[in-house]
Amino acid sequence: MQETNHIATVEREVAGALPRALTTSSEEVKCAVATGNLIVNADDWGRDPENTDRTLDCAMVGAVSSVSAMVFMDDSERAANLAQEHGIDAGLHLNLTTAFSSSSTPARVRERQERVARYLSWHRFGYVVFHPGLMDSFEYVVSTQLEEFGRLYGRLPKRIDGHHHAHLCANVLYGKLLPERTIVRRNFSFRPGEKGLANRLYRRWVDQRLARRHRLVDYFFALEPLESQERLQHIFSYARQFRVEVETHPLNQKEYAFLRSGAIFEVSGGIPIARRYEVTAFCDVATEVRPRANSQVVKVALAKPTPRTTVLVGFAEAISAPEVVWSLVDEGHEVVAFARKGRASALRHSRHVVCHNICAPETDVQAALSELKALTSSLAQGTASSKRVLLPLDDTSLLLCSMLTLDDGWLLAGAEGGRAELALNKHLQVQVAGAAGFNVPRTALVRTEGDVRRFIAAESYPVILKSANCVSIDAGRAKTCPQWICANEGELERALREWGERLPLLAQPFIEGTGEGIFGLATPDGIRAWSAHRRLRMMNPKGSGSSACISQSVSEDLRRKAEDFVNRTGWRGMFMIELLRDRLGNVFFVEFNGRPWGSMALSRAQGLEYPAWQIMLALDPDFQAGIAATNTPGIVSRNVGRELMHLLFVLRGPKSKALRSWPSIWKSLRDVASYRFRDTLYNWRRDDPKVFMADMSYTIKNNLFKGAH
Repeated sequence: MQETNHIATVEREVAGALPRALTTSSEEVKCAVATGNLIVNADDWGRDPENTDRTLDCAMVGAVSSVSAMVFMDDSERAANLAQEHGIDAGLHLNLTTAFSSSSTPARVRERQERVARYLSWHRFGYVVFHPGLMDSFEYVVSTQLEEFGRLYGRLPKRIDGHHHAHLCANVLYGKLLPERTIVRRNFSFRPGEKGLANRLYRRWVDQRLARRHRLVDYFFALEPLESQERLQHIFSYARQFRVEVETHPLNQKEYAFLRSGAIFEVSGGIPIARRYEVTAFCDVATEVRPRANSQVVKVALAKPTPRTTVLVGFAEAISAPEVVWSLVDEGHEVVAFARKGRASALRHSRHVVCHNICAPETDVQAALSELKALTSSLAQGTASSKRVLLPLDDTSLLLCSMLTLDDGWLLAGAEGGRAELALNKHLQVQVAGAAGFNVPRTALVRTEGDVRRFIAAESYPVILKSANCVSIDAGRAKTCPQWICANEGELERALREWGERLPLLAQPFIEGTGEGIFGLATPDGIRAWSAHRRLRMMNPKGSGSSACISQSVSEDLRRKAEDFVNRTGWRGMFMIELLRDRLGNVFFVEFNGRPWGSMALSRAQGLEYPAWQIMLALDPDFQAGIAATNTPGIVSRNVGRELMHLLFVLRGPKSKALRSWPSIWKSLRDVASYRFRDTLYNWRRDDPKVFMADMSYTIKNNLFKGAH
């Protein structure tokens, strides 16, 4: 009660110093600063009671957006409770330089931190010179602080900065000790002449390195010195167009008075102070000096804070499942997954999600629907979230979810009705693609052996036969069908025996070439977040999912055709258009995917969080998700398990004489063994390593024993 009265008193004091438009009530004060991209972050939360109390005073009147919390310090426990009680956004203030003051700090943690602190304080080059002998100590001290933050705040930190900015030291940077895709504080921003050229070049290089793995704001300044209002107004003015973080230490009496008195609102010139620390896209760190008129960052709309939402995803066996889950978790959602009973998956090994078993639709579609329905009802009763979203991850789950009747407040972030039909019917996709201007190989819908032979008589060999539907229901079971490449009568006879006229097929001339893909986010206002990739290698060179791919730009011609395709179908949400480029450079339409794709790791490596944006649009179709996101050409992403399988497929050799351009084993070995620093890996996350190992193991096992399975 005493603490509550103190807060109310502070709010009344500040209200008297605020502009008239903000003085009606403390609620209006909080509302007035609820949005914006000016982030005022207070360091040293939890260091001691005085630091905590002063910061709390400033936060409660809206002068502070967020705090950076220290662990293993005198007031860490109380500060964590206060943050959760008052809804204060807290990140980790990584401490590598100041002795831990909490009596409960384990002796080993204290000892290792003292070693690190001695090295960093020994010489000014301790920050920039990597010390191999302290690798283990740095990793131990960082990981224990991450774990302690998780214990205190009930979650891992989504944002990290460093006491004395030691999070930017060489051992942390080169060791990649900070969890990937967390928000990390960049170097201070300076104008020309404020620092030497070498200093500014080094800081810029560090920021560029950080931006490869983390999310950054566009500019970072210290609140001090306060004497020059012109300086502060200049800094705050950047926030009209950019994401700006301003660091403050309320223990400093001048800064405390400036924040608590409300003077910051007068100097800010009407620019609102953000309520939380929000960064939704990767930052362009090409320059740190001044805003550019044509900068893409100018167009980035700062995201609204996303309420905690329960997202149910599935099937857990989808190749994109881990990356989708991490995208959603990083956005603050609670993620649950449904999985096929008796099926292993990498996602079952993730620490970020719980998997619930349901009947496999390949065994009984109705049982699968019934158990999925029961799961949604159970989750609606067992979670505190008021918002619940269902997100299908593969074609089978897309079919299942489109058949499900949702209630209990559930929303479907996937296709239904005619859009589900489009996503699953390849024959319909081919027809729409042709009307949209794509090159489409001559295609015939075949149901009998006679249909196939008539097509071959008209087109000649080689041909490819593939399922007309991504998933079909036959005798109450969901069924899929492989594809066959036939170069002669013998290969055709074998394909016809295996097919048995069970499901309708598409017959097309077989074209050798390189697979490409176009990705985007379709909204009522048009397509956002365009990106593309090219396959460097396929797991099976005859045609399969990629084992390695590289990002590239989307040509205007393909973009125009993709827009036409989307407009004709009224598609909404994420999508992929799969293409094939032949040796002459002609591009042919292959298929349309209306759910997360296998190379989601490559998209996320570019800061393109399609799964998180899909959920945002399901909750609010007018949300400006991905509105100014741009792709980064030249990034390579690889699936290690598939890369190893690629070598085995190359060794085995082609199964059809139509495959004339089979890669050599020596070239394949050289390509797979080549690794660049910027290359990224599918399903790898530092705080979830078991997923990567399981994914590699299951990929190899499932392909080696596919027939038996």
